[in-house]
Amino acid sequence: MKKRNQILALTAAVTVLSASTAMAEYVEGREPVYRGEGVMTTAVSTARDYAVVVNGVQLEKKGYMDGDKVMLPVRAIAEALGFEVTWIGETETVQLTRGANFITLQIGVDGYTFAKTAPMPLGKAPVEIEGTTFVPIDFADEILHTTVTIDPTGTVAITEASEAGEVAPQVSDEGISTAFVSEVGEKSITVETLSGNTVVLNIGEETKLVGKDGEDIKIADLTTGMKVNVVYGEIMTASEPPQNVPVSVRIVEERETETSLAKVLEVDLEAQQIVTGEDIEKPETQVVFNVGDDTKITKDGKDIELKDIKADDNIRVIHSIAMTRSLPPQTAAYEIEVVDAEAGQAPETAELEGTIAEVDAEEGRVTIGDEKDLNAQTILLVSEETEIVDKDGKTLKLEDLKKGMEIKAVHKTMMTMSIPPQTPAVKITVQK
Repeated sequence: MKKRNQILALTAAVTVLSASTAMAEYVEGREPVYRGEGVMTTAVSTARDYAVVVNGVQLEKKGYMDGDKVMLPVRAIAEALGFEVTWIGETETVQLTRGANFITLQIGVDGYTFAKTAPMPLGKAPVEIEGTTFVPIDFADEILHTTVTIDPTGTVAITEASEAGEVAPQVSDEGISTAFVSEVGEKSITVETLSGNTVVLNIGEETKLVGKDGEDIKIADLTTGMKVNVVYGEIMTASEPPQNVPVSVRIVEERETETSLAKVLEVDLEAQQIVTGEDIEKPETQVVFNVGDDTKITKDGKDIELKDIKADDNIRVIHSIAMTRSLPPQTAAYEIEVVDAEAGQAPETAELEGTIAEVDAEEGRVTIGDEKDLNAQTILLVSEETEIVDKDGKTLKLEDLKKGMEIKAVHKTMMTMSIPPQTPAVKITVQK
């Protein structure tokens, strides 16, 4: 999860803590400073009440400070943004609806959902005070995707970028967003960001497409599963999904994959998807594999089509390491093999390919995946029994592994439910 600025009220001092934890004094007349992803702040009032302004209109309801979090009245803000707000008393749940946008939150539960995304914790659960539900300030930024500022007087200003006909993409401080290619068209590509959002990139005449080694490439050189860095253009549409004409798209990794065995629950030919898991009624047990035109599907060594896969079939899938945060999560399938029931049983080991993000030789841990996103990582636990070799079979030590190396790992199928998941490594092969 991305870092968020947390507002701290300090006795007899007015200070601000940025996402990098650097302290700064407020200078009179200074405009709010954008500090990367999250809330824009200059300095914060120590007053209990925080006036709230939405798209230039001040609300009657006010926010307040609770520990290190500013809490805001969710109904007043949501209605000002055009959402329909529904209170379900039986479960103490609030539902926000606007067009295709559907958001839910529950009193006392630090888990907020947007559309079909898995619940996202924000560090503090919603609270109900005298009939008003309050949520942490991060809700406006993380869930409602608005721009949030706080001025020295304690006024919280919430601005919806779509008011200006555009929405702000999620980018790093350098203006670069990392994403995975999920679909390639003649003049556009669809990507999944590390935060699980979908964006359509319309490739314009001025868009620069760059290969991994810095060479110029064409859109036809891009394939599903590629990891890319995107520099967005100035305008992002307010459509679903949002669209943008990027300044540049650069390949970071050709493809990061892992292999999974799964039981088919349902095949959607229209959507080109295979729903797998334990129970069709329990999305939390499922994974959806998106099948593209270049996905190879086989059975008994022969090519077959998606329509030949049936419910209750067992399949072995080579797929992207990246998954959406939706429920159930989705991922791009590159190769699908229908296997018999015995072969479809969970094996003792599985394979995983990726780039080393970190090596902790002292703890015996190798982290692979995107170093900036815990949800796109896997930790390999290295023991004395773990075999480590280079591509020629030469024996290596754990200390020989370095950040940036591309490896192929054979690991136990058992994984922890932590973020990132951890699994014992059986064999690690350095590919380059």
